[in-house]
Amino acid sequence: MEMTFETTWVLALLAATCRLAGVALIAPPMGADVVPVRLRLMFAAALGVAAVGRLATPIAPPADGIALIGLLGLELLLGLTIGLAARLLLVGVQLGATHVAQQIGVGLADALQPGEMDASGPLQRLFTVVAIAVFVCIGGAESLLGAALRTFDVVPLGGAVPAAGLLGLTVKLLAGGFLLAIKTAGPVLAAMLLTAVVFGAVQRTVPACNLFSVGLPVRAMLGLLVLAGGLATLPVLIETAWDAAEKAMMSSL
Repeated sequence: MEMTFETTWVLALLAATCRLAGVALIAPPMGADVVPVRLRLMFAAALGVAAVGRLATPIAPPADGIALIGLLGLELLLGLTIGLAARLLLVGVQLGATHVAQQIGVGLADALQPGEMDASGPLQRLFTVVAIAVFVCIGGAESLLGAALRTFDVVPLGGAVPAAGLLGLTVKLLAGGFLLAIKTAGPVLAAMLLTAVVFGAVQRTVPACNLFSVGLPVRAMLGLLVLAGGLATLPVLIETAWDAAEKAMMSSL
């Protein structure tokens, strides 16, 4: 398939946009639900122009249309994997917030009737907003874009990325997100466990005492107090998790 010089550069711009679109579609803060998809794609196209300007030579033209589709699909997959490194931070924080809401009684209705109620929604949104703000304040957005642009030096447009490398990176990112969820909900879970032990001892000692009527309010109040202290440690947890995710991403690529 013959291509002119200008067409090969247009193809390079399209491939670079696909890679960066994968990042912009799911990575915070551009990947937030409140950001329109059209704006994310425009942002990816603008970054694609900057990425193509760094290239010394255009991309090698594919043999046919099927090869072109495969090339663009692989570039999009690579971008989605990069964006997953930051997205899983939010997923881990949201998962931890869901467990916290269920333990302190705020998300009890959602646990009894999944999908019918969204009782843990406010608490989850609070954690999400704090996580995005912390991610932006620690320079996570700049480092994510820098890492995405550096991938053009490590993995040229149209270059192959070992499937084992992407699979290993995905596993590391999933493990990091789950660990962040445990750390986020850990203080509240520990406090609720100690509260259950104390209530059990009191109920065992004084069987006539009805702790059920006061158990939920006490758990809620204690959980909110511990949660207030846990929010203060959330920036450190997110920064540590992002540093580990960035190192894993660059070592795998």
